[in-house]
Amino acid sequence: MGYELKWQYSNDSVPSVGSDPYIHFMFMLRFPDVRPGKGHVAEFCFNVLPETQSSETGIAVVSRGFLYCIPFSKSDIMEFVESTVAEAFEGNPRGDALNRLNAFFINRFIDYSDEFADDLVGADELLALIEEAFDGVERGEGITLHQARVIDDYGSDEDVFAARKLDTEERWQDVPVSVLSVSPLRERKNTQFLDFLDPAGFRYYLPFAMSFAIRNYERV
Repeated sequence: MGYELKWQYSNDSVPSVGSDPYIHFMFMLRFPDVRPGKGHVAEFCFNVLPETQSSETGIAVVSRGFLYCIPFSKSDIMEFVESTVAEAFEGNPRGDALNRLNAFFINRFIDYSDEFADDLVGADELLALIEEAFDGVERGEGITLHQARVIDDYGSDEDVFAARKLDTEERWQDVPVSVLSVSPLRERKNTQFLDFLDPAGFRYYLPFAMSFAIRNYERV
């Protein structure tokens, strides 16, 4: 056998009501004849739907990366995958086998960005979408940008209180671009403040940060 299959992750049971409806699986193929590095392993993942609109039972591929198994059986799924892998490699070169498997499962080492090229939107359209989605979001009593930076620097309560006076705007659209203009998004001071905001502050500054990144992506 030219590969070794190792299961890396799998849900142990059907998800509870209200949780993620998919059951996640991940497995790795290791090729002993290839030295550690590129080509030594391939990783695949997929999701299993425990329920479908179909009345049929058994295991079937709905689309790449999505299977259904009625009734759900973890052991049956693992057996299905292992037999599918064996069939793909039987009499086929490694590259062809991996391509065959990629029709069923998602090869995590492949760049799929070209498949979504038609779905990309231009910067102006994306900025308009952000404006529409977040227009009217208020900071209220949420932590401000300058307060977050003081918190990051382990400032005192008095320093945090004083820092709030530096943020006088009332709309996220009016946050001064200058606060992120020095070495855009590269220095820790320019990005880390997002980690120290509370939910209200994060919702308020998120569209500002996203818009800034879109407008300055060539320098980010």
